[in-house]
Amino acid sequence: MRWLPVIVVSALAIVAQTSVVPLLAIGGARPDVILVVVIFWAWHLPFPPAVAVGLGIGVAAGCLSAEPMGLFAVVYFAAALAAFRLREFLFLRHLVTQVVVTAVIAVLTAALLSAYVAWRYPGAGHWTFITRQVFAAAAYTALCAPLIHRPLLRASRLLGIAGARYPYSR
Repeated sequence: MRWLPVIVVSALAIVAQTSVVPLLAIGGARPDVILVVVIFWAWHLPFPPAVAVGLGIGVAAGCLSAEPMGLFAVVYFAAALAAFRLREFLFLRHLVTQVVVTAVIAVLTAALLSAYVAWRYPGAGHWTFITRQVFAAAAYTALCAPLIHRPLLRASRLLGIAGARYPYSR
């Protein structure tokens, strides 16, 4: 494992999340590029670095948000831990796996963030609107996951992660 590619890809995800993703919003729902990259690293790195990367990306994302420091660190740490625990039971290079797992983790992380917003800012929005936004953002994130996973998997040698051991996955 090499740390430089992890840092570069993570930084690119954070930059994309803050600059490009707002332009891609549909009805207020935005894909969470950072979450997709956290899931990718959790699937392809060994245990301590996999969750450490989630925590580090969360700290960096928290520095760029108006929310309290540590909120995104906890959320992305939990997402990395969940993705890491699931990886032994899944075929990681399959499109359906990437979409479904990303959708489930995106719903859980968005629900966690929405619960914080509802607690911190009572009356911030009606629960049906918030629920609709959570599911719309999770679906959008899940549909964008293969578009991010595929190029990263193609560059696995450059990124320093192990390639597939089965020939039909390329």
